[in-house]
Amino acid sequence: MTSPSIRIRGGRATVAAATAAMALSLGLPALAGSADAAGAGEAGAPRPVAGSARPAPTVAEARAALARAERLVRPVSARAAAAALARGGRNATMVLRQVAATRSALEGEERERADALLRRPTSANGDGFLTYTTAEATPVCSDVVCIHYVTSTEDAVDPTDTDNNEVPDYVDSALSTFSDVHRTYTDAGYRPSLPDDGLGGSDLIDVYLGNTGSGGVYGYCTTDEPDRSGFDRWAYCAVDNDFSSDEFPSNTPLGNLQVTAAHEYFHAVQYAYDVAEDSWLLEATAAWVEDEVYDDVNDNRQYLENSILAKPELQLDRFGEPGVFHYGQWIFFRYLTEKYTARTGTLPDLVRRIFEEGSGRVGESNACSLPAIQTALGEVGTDLPTQFALFSAAARRPTATFAEGAALSYPAAPLAGNAILSARTPKRVVPTRRMNHLTSATYRITPQGFTNAKDRVRLTINMQPTARGSRAVLTTYPKVGTPTVRALSLNAAGDASPNFPFSLKSVRYYEVTLVNASTRLGSSSGDFSCGRTMADDGLSAALTVQAYRAR
Repeated sequence: MTSPSIRIRGGRATVAAATAAMALSLGLPALAGSADAAGAGEAGAPRPVAGSARPAPTVAEARAALARAERLVRPVSARAAAAALARGGRNATMVLRQVAATRSALEGEERERADALLRRPTSANGDGFLTYTTAEATPVCSDVVCIHYVTSTEDAVDPTDTDNNEVPDYVDSALSTFSDVHRTYTDAGYRPSLPDDGLGGSDLIDVYLGNTGSGGVYGYCTTDEPDRSGFDRWAYCAVDNDFSSDEFPSNTPLGNLQVTAAHEYFHAVQYAYDVAEDSWLLEATAAWVEDEVYDDVNDNRQYLENSILAKPELQLDRFGEPGVFHYGQWIFFRYLTEKYTARTGTLPDLVRRIFEEGSGRVGESNACSLPAIQTALGEVGTDLPTQFALFSAAARRPTATFAEGAALSYPAAPLAGNAILSARTPKRVVPTRRMNHLTSATYRITPQGFTNAKDRVRLTINMQPTARGSRAVLTTYPKVGTPTVRALSLNAAGDASPNFPFSLKSVRYYEVTLVNASTRLGSSSGDFSCGRTMADDGLSAALTVQAYRAR
């Protein structure tokens, strides 16, 4: 069978949504960004760290979510759709997720409008991103997934059938790819997508093909499960019906089908644990797994220019603006899984353990992102602040740090400053910096004219107490050999004054990375982990460096 013209890319406007009911909401934070991206609006109620009931959404929150989603589904011009696709796609994911999280607060006509946004393409009264206006063809199923399609209207697939099996080639490719992805995840120990009570004709997960690209959307996964307790949900997915290169430029058609199937189906797997998990974690790990399943495509490389690797001043658990920052956070999980390499099947165990710890199934732990990551790292003998600090220093040397860093030219984290010390200027005071949680700043300290073996440099570091997340890492760049990295020992107050050799005969320069590695949650609603503010934002960090000659 020839490969169909399938063009899917990394925007992956997936919809992580539950039919959030009962009097419990999913407690999701409002989504940052424009209505054509993640959507802006009020923050939702803080999500408990684990297990306790989540506050019900307000009518105002529900109406705002509904308005954002309805703006997103309005028809757009071909030019606007093309521009959106070139930027990675309009992100339907969290917009519809917020509708599902808050719709229980709506009544009457408003509730019906919200429900319509979440219905399947085959529903006669749907009003979402894809609604069939003709009868679907007979779905084509493997033992794990069913593909739905139509043969007329703008949602039709290309009828080409080169192997004469009475199934269009595009449908064959979609079925094979999604089935392979499913087996990769279940062989690695992940839960499969949950049975859907026969919707779509069986309990298998359903994937619907249609012209989502005309709206600037690559695809999505969502849920239409009736209200019940717990936060594990079944899912169904939709992707574009041809992904032609005219609409979706970059990579090969088959490569883009593969990484999009890996990304989208991973959302369905995530929902089987907790549809209400923090948005940044869902998107970052879905982007991470693309390259684990299909290593040769490298589609997620595009996000690194707008990630914590290139923008260390932005928080790891930030979702939304700027752009698709949350997708780029996949690089942190690549860092972790290249260090902690235990695998089941072909995938690292660490990320699976994060979702197992975050499972929202009734009676399970229901931890949100940062606590779940901390628990998974604790099981391998480390912790999140330590690993984030080491990652922040390693981000200065991505070509040496990551297995594909050199081949794919990963961007390096920028310097926050460069202190050049000389006999004329032996001391530099770095301006005090205010640092938010899970951010970093790296300063280079360069000797100029120091050649005596007794020449040294003293670093005076004044940060906030280590209990609030203060960390510091020193990278030594020797005259000969490879750089070495060490965590600096700060006292409880967050201060240190170590000294090191500073002769150009042995050292080219040092880099000191100051890190706010705090994971402490605040008590009020906000835009970060667990839908909270964070307790340790805006902390001061100061650095003074002075060259001297030892006696």
